[in-house]
Amino acid sequence: MKIIKFLFLFGFAFISGILLFQSYHFLKITELQNQLENSRYEFKQKLEKIQFDIAEAKSEKYMIIEKLLSGHQKQLAENLGSHSQVVRVQMTAYTAWDPDSMEGKEPDGITSTGKRATPGRDIAVDPSVIPYGTKVFIPNYGFRTANDTGGAIKGKKIDILVKNLQEARNIGRQWITILVKPKHK
Repeated sequence: MKIIKFLFLFGFAFISGILLFQSYHFLKITELQNQLENSRYEFKQKLEKIQFDIAEAKSEKYMIIEKLLSGHQKQLAENLGSHSQVVRVQMTAYTAWDPDSMEGKEPDGITSTGKRATPGRDIAVDPSVIPYGTKVFIPNYGFRTANDTGGAIKGKKIDILVKNLQEARNIGRQWITILVKPKHK
């Protein structure tokens, strides 16, 4: 009988020990989960602040461009006419030849308006947004003419014609503010 009592007490103590061990680790796991949740919340807060700061910086950049353009409005108005429109567009760049087979040769592309593609002069546009023949002022690139279009150029997008693939890659894809001279009918 003493052995049975001993085994019973030993079993009870063993099970109690296991339960205490599990309770301790459950509390530790709960504590770690709470720390993780707090870290997630802090990370989310920081991420939202960064996203807000980026949006604010983009807005500030847009306003600076607007001020720069308006500061040169008199000069630009003389070149483009007083009824110029300020338009925000996504800009990319392209070359007049296949860079894999013709790098280093003279560009020999023909625009969709039938003109010889000329870097420094032509841009591709969506003609329903910016009609062919329209003069456009692009900050850092000067005056260009809408003489071409492309399959990916839909809506408020422009594609400026440049001399080589490296220049096109350097331009990448960016949002800019341009001045568009309306066409006279």
